[in-house]
Amino acid sequence: MDVPYSDILGKKNYNLASWMYERVVNTINDFEKDIRDDEQASIVISSFANNPILINDVSYWNPDIIIFDGVLVSDGSTVQVLQHTSQLNLCLIASKRRDPERPRRKIGFSVDSQEDL
Repeated sequence: MDVPYSDILGKKNYNLASWMYERVVNTINDFEKDIRDDEQASIVISSFANNPILINDVSYWNPDIIIFDGVLVSDGSTVQVLQHTSQLNLCLIASKRRDPERPRRKIGFSVDSQEDL
């Protein structure tokens, strides 16, 4: 049974990546409420050479890894960034969507997480 950010007593464990994931996804969704329909959230991860990434999905690997899947805004290259929660430093940017005719992809709709084994 996969119970995000809970310990055996059912209390939130604020040190797990699943809690950071929840906060990141909520922040992205709040950000996207205020941008135009032809834009989507992209991020710049400070340790990623300031190349904006259009976000397709965010997931986590407990206890401490957040995973960003997307494409580089500059050339469309597929990218996956694994970031330790202690190093997480994001800048959200409203970037033009590649296909504005299609609905904006909702971030956080599926959690492909892995618990520590």
